Amino acid sequence: MKRLTCALCGALLASHGAAAAEDLSEYILDPIYVTASRYEKKDLDIPASTQVFTQEDIQAMNAKSVMEVLANIPGFSISESPSGNGSPGFRGITGHLSILINGIPLTTEYYYQMGTLSMGGIERIEVVKGGSAVLYGSRASVGVVNIITKKGGASSVAVGVGNHSQKALSGNFSSEGLSLSLDWYHTKNAGLVYDSATQYYRKFLKRRSLMMQYEPNEHWNFMYLYNDKANLCTRFAKATGKEEAPWRNDTRYTMLQGTYKADDLRVTAYYQDRTWDSHLGSRHSTDTGKHYGIDVVNQWHFKGTKLTAGGTYEAIRAAQLSSGRWNDRDRNHGSLYFMTETPVAERTTILAGAREVFTGDSGTAFCPQVQVLQKLSDKESVYLNVNKSLLEPSLSQRYGYMSTTTTPNPNLKPEIGWTYEVGWKRSVNENGLVKIGLYHMKIDDRISTRKLADGTSQYYNVASYKNTGVEVSYEWSVPKGLSYAVGFSYGDPKAKERTSGPWTRTDQRLGAHGEVRYTMGKTSVNLFANYASQRYNSDVTGSLLSVDMNVRYQMTAQDELSLKVSNLLNRSDFQGDGKFRSPRVEYPPHLRTQFLRDFILSVLPLKSGGLCPRFSHT
Repeated sequence: MKRLTCALCGALLASHGAAAAEDLSEYILDPIYVTASRYEKKDLDIPASTQVFTQEDIQAMNAKSVMEVLANIPGFSISESPSGNGSPGFRGITGHLSILINGIPLTTEYYYQMGTLSMGGIERIEVVKGGSAVLYGSRASVGVVNIITKKGGASSVAVGVGNHSQKALSGNFSSEGLSLSLDWYHTKNAGLVYDSATQYYRKFLKRRSLMMQYEPNEHWNFMYLYNDKANLCTRFAKATGKEEAPWRNDTRYTMLQGTYKADDLRVTAYYQDRTWDSHLGSRHSTDTGKHYGIDVVNQWHFKGTKLTAGGTYEAIRAAQLSSGRWNDRDRNHGSLYFMTETPVAERTTILAGAREVFTGDSGTAFCPQVQVLQKLSDKESVYLNVNKSLLEPSLSQRYGYMSTTTTPNPNLKPEIGWTYEVGWKRSVNENGLVKIGLYHMKIDDRISTRKLADGTSQYYNVASYKNTGVEVSYEWSVPKGLSYAVGFSYGDPKAKERTSGPWTRTDQRLGAHGEVRYTMGKTSVNLFANYASQRYNSDVTGSLLSVDMNVRYQMTAQDELSLKVSNLLNRSDFQGDGKFRSPRVEYPPHLRTQFLRDFILSVLPLKSGGLCPRFSHT
């Protein structure tokens, strides 16, 4: 049985100044980034592979999660469990990607569930591929995803109900420096969500998200983020078809962030709290994590040279309740970093920097970076990027507190990597932008697991990883009418045990993305296609081809109706939000109806008191 997912959605945008319908197709080429250098720069002036998703891009996709947005990047991959904990990545490797919100890591000890983040509160998502450890520290070996939140803007509200007990509520509100965004969603009997040796069928999913920002003046910004998710899966052994113990996961996440800005100085203090309750039959465990710190960065100008320097301090506490007792561990982490940008000729700029990392259990580590940017013209540039990165072992890997079946390894070392990249960017006829990047990366002391004589597992440094590849993208746009973009990534991701064995494939070699957007009057048609060749990560194998379509109609200045069809080709290899759905499984008979199309109807009240229907068909 193949799965067809469709969505017929409408959206109300009740704002004080809504954009005109004829501007729907307009998006910016050579955009401004802040993530690549911690201050604003145009794409052509950045010596790295970059991509940005604006609010208009997110609306054109009708994306419901950050993962859904990132899936439109060639070479994007994810390793995710049925509980929803996932590790996204680029260039054939997961777990080495730093996820930031307003420049601050969402978490360093646990994988963050980006599927619960309110999309209405996001201004844009900036992606920088390649090592970025100098500016952003551990876990930035293959890139950085910076989620930049919205401050102010239009207000909107939507309410929805549907079959499978689907209920949805979302809203965005803004007034005098205060912004509020919320999402609530509930569904039952959603069908197969994960296919491995054990099949997982979702019985229910509940998720809530609240994001609040307050900006009293140009110097201060305060943000509060809360989200939670409850997920219950029924488990069936694939070999026997017998039902196993159900698995329920409850996750709660809180983040507080305060930022002070004055000229070139930026100081951010933050606090994060995460709780994960897991119920597997009669077994119950609770994992908690607290993460707080401060990030300080400033920029100075000396006779044409820009110096960006700063420091961070982080404290992490993680604990687990298992077998009736608490196990907890702490880690203190600090770093100092700098990056210089010096013009050495009329069109040549050299960037050089380093980060010194101090941890309580791994000692110190030195990560340098050198970049060269050569502007061939105002519309064309080439670059070289060489950097060293590291990934600290998690507290659970080093001390084994998360399971009674894991033996600690206090001698576990960080993973060390080097990345070499050259690239070319060119603006074509004011309407197009082409990018080509070649890279080679190598990571040593990869952390893997081994079985000990007593039957327990232990993490240790044994593996190596390498990948050589190319990334190509081209996008073309006109202010009104037709826009399109294509992108390809090709690599050779391999890993091996250090002492023996050949190099083996770890993930897809070929990734491709294509999109077409066409606007005529009040109607906009958006088509997105993504392809991944055979995958090897986790339990997900085989190739993938997904095609989505979203049709938008601007009814009035404040009302928009959209029709979204996901998996337009009705392919059985469709993967969404990191979850794999396969037709090769013999579904339990009493769950067979859960694979039929879902339907949701939403009613959105207009500011004037009218009604606008919203439909979602999956």
